[in-house]
Amino acid sequence: MVDEHSPQFKVAAARRMLYRAGLDPDDMAGQVTVRDRDDPTSYWTSPMETFDVTTPGSVVKLTAYLEPIAGGVTSEGRFIIESDAGSAVSTASGWVGGIFAARPDVGCVIHTHAPHIGAVATTGDVVQLYNNRSLIFYGDQSFYDDDGTHTDSKEEIVAQLGARNVLIMRNHGAAVVGETVEEATMRAVLLERAAQFQVLAQSIGGSPFADDPVFERRRIPHVTNLALLWDSHLRRLRRTDPDLFEPVGEFAGAGVRG
Repeated sequence: MVDEHSPQFKVAAARRMLYRAGLDPDDMAGQVTVRDRDDPTSYWTSPMETFDVTTPGSVVKLTAYLEPIAGGVTSEGRFIIESDAGSAVSTASGWVGGIFAARPDVGCVIHTHAPHIGAVATTGDVVQLYNNRSLIFYGDQSFYDDDGTHTDSKEEIVAQLGARNVLIMRNHGAAVVGETVEEATMRAVLLERAAQFQVLAQSIGGSPFADDPVFERRRIPHVTNLALLWDSHLRRLRRTDPDLFEPVGEFAGAGVRG
């Protein structure tokens, strides 16, 4: 029986949830990365494959410096070389590792190229407060302006995220972090929903609410409900993705592809 509390399962489940929610349907480079609870200097991450096919057995363990410690692959500098038996891991692992190093409070980093988040990012701004489902992101977003020439700038990405939980990234989508994989995953799902609502509202001339200190207090219950939302999505996966819950063998290996 698959261990549903293991980081491998949670990474795979999170990717299935993101796919089912309409994030990254045809993308391979987005990542769900979870800090190892027994070794905080290493983390479990997803290979370059579509989100809907990830299983616990295809999740690999890396150090924060991209040195392989599980998966049976070799390293050369900061990159992991693709093995014959394995898949590649996105080079974004470099700046994801930088976030973990800078933020000991973060247990999970999600890198998504979700369509509506990416569309909002082209405006040069973060997701705005167009309805109460956007409250969770009030005051919790930063913006990273990638013009295509410094896509993987670890230092700039880490600096722009700062102490917040959401980084809207032009030319990407977003980096979303959380204390747990449950929190980060559901935050990413709700961010895409908020961005989708914004794109729709703007198409008919809608406008966001003005800033108000009361929104900081009103966002708290939405954060509290993230774990409950994960549980609901997991129940959905039991119906839609039964293969996720099947025991699988060890994955052979992984590597970085530029």
